[in-house]
Amino acid sequence: VCPYGRAGSIPVSGTPGGLSGAVLRALSAWCGRWGAVTAPVVLPNCSRLRCASARNAVASLIKNHDRWYLQFFESDRKPTRKRVPLRTRDKRLASKLRRSLEAAYLLGEFDPWRDDPRTLERSQDASQTVSEALATFLDAKAKSGRAPNTIRAYRDAVGLWASRIGEETPLHSIRAQDVEAFVHDHSVSATTRAFRHRHVRAFLRWLQSQKILRRDPMEGVESPKCSERAPKAVTAPELEEICKAVRVSYRRLLRSGGCREGEMIWRIPLFRFAYFTGLRSSELARLRWRDVDTERQVISVHQQKNRKAQTVPLVRPALDVLKGIEGKRKAADFVFAAPGSAGLERSARSFSVSAGRAFTAARDAAKVGRPVTFHGLRHGFCTRLAEAGKSAVVIKEAARHSDISTSMLYVSLANEKLRAELSDVFG
Repeated sequence: VCPYGRAGSIPVSGTPGGLSGAVLRALSAWCGRWGAVTAPVVLPNCSRLRCASARNAVASLIKNHDRWYLQFFESDRKPTRKRVPLRTRDKRLASKLRRSLEAAYLLGEFDPWRDDPRTLERSQDASQTVSEALATFLDAKAKSGRAPNTIRAYRDAVGLWASRIGEETPLHSIRAQDVEAFVHDHSVSATTRAFRHRHVRAFLRWLQSQKILRRDPMEGVESPKCSERAPKAVTAPELEEICKAVRVSYRRLLRSGGCREGEMIWRIPLFRFAYFTGLRSSELARLRWRDVDTERQVISVHQQKNRKAQTVPLVRPALDVLKGIEGKRKAADFVFAAPGSAGLERSARSFSVSAGRAFTAARDAAKVGRPVTFHGLRHGFCTRLAEAGKSAVVIKEAARHSDISTSMLYVSLANEKLRAELSDVFG
């Protein structure tokens, strides 16, 4: 390759007349763009190629007010330095944009003194595959403090879609039918279709907000119709039957030597406390005695689903549950743990899975006729508030919902129940 458009050889950088490493990277980027894998390669219009040794072409990343910029330098331009906004807070993405803009600049396709970097968005689309964009997206979400379960949900949904359309598919070639075939797949349930639509949409919208993707591939793709399911709330009588089943199983196993003393029975206060506070299983897994303030009658939840800290009021039944827990109460100890369990750290996810399985086993042993889950204890908490006539605002604050529409669902269900009971009386 020759910078004058003639086939031949290039002197190695550092020798007289040689090209700098930056120019060689630009040539490599150009070749990669067109799929060239072998030499020789002849560049069209190579007279436009900027030689770094002649023009002192330098592009450096600069961070200012939590935003990234790319600064170019040419000694014969006015001003000699030109700063270009990359419109991102993510360093990994900024580095990728730097390579793209630097290559375009050295090839003469982009002049930072005259051009808007957004004019190169199509080439940026082409430079990233779906798998690369997903890795950038997940990294950005993790750095922003999103919960591990949320990151896992994005990885599962978008990762499955990427495998369907091809992980190495360039972003610019994604079509609306690629999205529609995945989110409207009738071999899965309506809930799964809605789940897929929600997560793929969030991924593609984020790419657009970061200027990685220029157009919206979901334009014209309708949201799957999904009927709103009523939450399966555990009722107070069902909770008593489930706790009774745990007690019966514990006594039987203790007599036969199938468990140690106190090994299973600690789950009863766990179930009761979840019902009277509305805490999520992951929040219960992290709860330590130092987070409990019995004098003020509040508990501190340091890591919620939204990653924010908040206090939760303790009602009298919840306080009674805590008072009934036996054993030592060191500040760093977990409130809910099997006797003799050691260690100051544990996996909230593993605890949640274990608690869910224990609850399901107790539910089956109690012969509860509905498929309620451990999370149904939280539903039961919200349902009790709604049936007591509390407003959606109160339920939102008590359950710490991020959106009041979730709280409104419980109010609507309570109103429907009241309407049905009135119909039984008045016809």
